[in-house]
Amino acid sequence: MAQTIAFHFRAGTGFLHRMDPRCKIICLALISLSTLKALTPGLLLLTLLFGILVRDVHLPGRTIFYELRYFGLFLLVVFVSKCLTQPGTPIFSLKGISITHEGVVEGLLAAWRLALVILMGLLFSVSTRPKDIRTAVEHLLAPVPFVPEKRIAVMMGLIVRFIPVILSTTREISDAQRARAIDQRKNPIARMSRLVLPVMRRTIDRSQRLATAMESRCFDEDRPSPPLH
Repeated sequence: MAQTIAFHFRAGTGFLHRMDPRCKIICLALISLSTLKALTPGLLLLTLLFGILVRDVHLPGRTIFYELRYFGLFLLVVFVSKCLTQPGTPIFSLKGISITHEGVVEGLLAAWRLALVILMGLLFSVSTRPKDIRTAVEHLLAPVPFVPEKRIAVMMGLIVRFIPVILSTTREISDAQRARAIDQRKNPIARMSRLVLPVMRRTIDRSQRLATAMESRCFDEDRPSPPLH
């Protein structure tokens, strides 16, 4: 049985699925902005909100952690960089490299904030059809002068559709390398390069094929958008 892919729309009848996509985009933007400025009490409230919404869309926790594990590497880099660059009271020092108490605190907060932004984006993706995202973006940008709302909406729709494709490709290549014992090598940089490069090649190849298919079908970005449900 095929496994569920994160950032892929899942049909449902919950509150988030019935919510107007335009309202969801506005709420996502406001929550993301508030998350980047929130301190511990605010982050706790937003984490509680995420837990409630996860139950609403019936997204398995195992799916979240499995599919988003590669984002964990990015969060780890953010945490480590904060630990090493934030000035303050040293708690560990070795050969001129110091880790400060303030750096650890700021690193945890930064990783927590980014994780919440990613998770809120996940909820938006699994509860909103890509075509509805495109139409909602077009409607929201229509009143803004000198902005090509249809072109931006098409780009957003393609991005949303490609995220699960990239995750699926990453999982396929990772599983294939694991079967060949490639991921058992000790050098993490070599393991990462052997994973990232094939994923990039496949993603670029699929992008080129998609562009060719759209061109051969005389795709027009000015065509009428489907109505919102």
